[in-house]
Amino acid sequence: MISAYLESLAGALSFDRALSRCVRNEVEDHLWEAVAADPTSDRLEAQRRAIANFGDPRVIAAQFAVVSLARHTKKVGFAIVLAVAGVFMVMKARVAWYAVTEWTISDELRPVAELWA
Repeated sequence: MISAYLESLAGALSFDRALSRCVRNEVEDHLWEAVAADPTSDRLEAQRRAIANFGDPRVIAAQFAVVSLARHTKKVGFAIVLAVAGVFMVMKARVAWYAVTEWTISDELRPVAELWA
């Protein structure tokens, strides 16, 4: 019974595999501790009670989804900042290279450059 609950929870958390494994292991430990602490001798009833007290797997997954989304958003934001900084550095290096080589625009392209500017 607990294994079916854990599979349901892992399936609900499938959007983040690492989080799914971690939460599954942690919840499994808590459920078995609750079953062991239950005073009834009926193991199935103790498992039912532990699962009922723990809650709906979809609700638990929804709570973890917010945390996972925030973590992924932070990583993507950092990658975007690094990409923009890298492009900016390449642009600056190109301008510096043009200055070092004293590169100028040809006379044929000067009217086009003025039109662009």
